[in-house]
Amino acid sequence: MLTDISLRALQPKPTAYKKADGGGLFISVRPNGEKSWGLAVRVNGKQRFLSGGLS
Repeated sequence: MLTDISLRALQPKPTAYKKADGGGLFISVRPNGEKSWGLAVRVNGKQRFLSGGLS
């Protein structure tokens, strides 16, 4: 589960990575420390990603 405490604890790594919450919700952390929300959904049987703002 992505809680406020767990989100604040995410640190940048040399490569971008994602931390998933389940049900398709995830947060992406970039090497420069930027974090953005995303949601993985299926449209017509194909996986698509919806992205949110930076935090």
